[in-house]
Amino acid sequence: SSRSRVGSVQSLADPIEAGAVVLTRALARYCGHTLRAAESIVEMGARDGQMVGALVRGMGLSCAVRCEEGRPEHVAGGIRRSPAFDFAHTDYETADLDALPEADVVLCIGLLYHLSPDRIAAVLHRAVSRARTLAIIETEVIDRDAASNGVLPVPRTDGDDQGIAGT
Repeated sequence: SSRSRVGSVQSLADPIEAGAVVLTRALARYCGHTLRAAESIVEMGARDGQMVGALVRGMGLSCAVRCEEGRPEHVAGGIRRSPAFDFAHTDYETADLDALPEADVVLCIGLLYHLSPDRIAAVLHRAVSRARTLAIIETEVIDRDAASNGVLPVPRTDGDDQGIAGT
């Protein structure tokens, strides 16, 4: 069972790893057959590959994994963390999206809100169109009424925003 391989969420101190456990359980339940049949997975905005790594380990997948990330330091960390994965430095603000390779499964988890507003639709479209079988999209959203009243979320101060400067 995927549950026994994945571990306990409560025992994980790292919030990314805990989120990966929850995601892995949900994906195993709702689209496990599709994931097990996949020969390739791409994660867009993968940081150091921790999320897709937990998915691959948790479900016992054996497929090619490509991790695309906009920050060179995360790419370097990912290469150290998961040397079997193919890491690519990909700046989604400037990348030729049509040149990005297709895959059976495309994960786009927590990337879109980092992008400038004029780039979000193009990246979302490419995330869906490059998936041969399954695209999994997750992002944070903002309350439209609050935004129209000038109430915007406070930009992150940990240097993790890639395209929201000036909000």
